[in-house]
Amino acid sequence: MQLFDIPFRSSALVVGPPRSEKEIFAEQFIAENIKSGAEELVILSNNFPEDFLSEVQTFFKNSDKKIHFIDCYTRYVGLSKPDTAVTLRVSGPDALNEIAVASSSVLEKIKNRDIGIVMDTASPIIMQNNPRAVHRFLQRFIGRMKKYRSKIVILIEEGMHDQKTMSMLESLTNETIYFKKRGNKRFIEIIKKSGKKRISYTIKNGKIAFGRSSNAD
Repeated sequence: MQLFDIPFRSSALVVGPPRSEKEIFAEQFIAENIKSGAEELVILSNNFPEDFLSEVQTFFKNSDKKIHFIDCYTRYVGLSKPDTAVTLRVSGPDALNEIAVASSSVLEKIKNRDIGIVMDTASPIIMQNNPRAVHRFLQRFIGRMKKYRSKIVILIEEGMHDQKTMSMLESLTNETIYFKKRGNKRFIEIIKKSGKKRISYTIKNGKIAFGRSSNAD
């Protein structure tokens, strides 16, 4: 499995514990997209753009001008920084309209390119807004992205949300990818309408390497 097996005009929900391999997955997904000529839109709600970029650059150094950030974190934690050519800052994860407007602004600039979109992570957005507002925001956001040649990855912290919220998220996306461990074995479980499958993986030199695929029970 390659990370950009996610089809264009589709979305994936990626679930795993905090500070787990799902973050590596997102960074590697971005790096591989850029190598193939895509532009990236990254919505950050729990990290600074500079720190996120440094992690992506461990996979691909020449990525700084290909990633466009919507920064929901810097001003939320009380720091005052101006926007830049590749970073638009909003007041926080609760500012859904600001996030939508900023995202539309970026996408108009890169609409003629292949686009990778990562929301890292959606958990603060979900926890700081009422459920109906989140559903409406994500439904519109994902729907609008499908008019572009884009792939969407939405990261979620495992164990932070109730089943009703998880069901809502799964209903809005095309597939769900769970990062799991059983003893010393690591695997992802992919759930689609067509069924479930498991793919083993290892971490080699800080990168995810996928192994064999099997049908899930």
